Amino acid sequence: MRTHTIYMVLLLICGVVTDRFTPERPLTKTEQNQFQQLITTKLPRLIGKDVTGFKFISIRTQEDDGNKCTVLVRLSDTDCISVKILRRRDEELRITEAQPCQCPNKSEDENWEGLDSYLS
Repeated sequence: MRTHTIYMVLLLICGVVTDRFTPERPLTKTEQNQFQQLITTKLPRLIGKDVTGFKFISIRTQEDDGNKCTVLVRLSDTDCISVKILRRRDEELRITEAQPCQCPNKSEDENWEGLDSYLS
């Protein structure tokens, strides 16, 4: 259930359903599946690692363009990846970059409180 909620938060913040990376309405099942499929099928090929059991930590919208966002993904206690995502005009999501980065402290992982308002 928590993973499902995290997918919804990511999709809303990354603007799959709006013109910009802002939440405007609840996601459809199709939209939720699109993001989940992107991470589980494309990311392993890009980084050469299995992403089973991954956890999203945070999302940062890039100020210069409302069609891009950066997602921090925790693969294990020590492995994290910064994933840049682009939403094209046809609303297809693409991973434009994925690279290892330093993981935040585990105590900082629980930054999802307060995001429930995006899931109305």
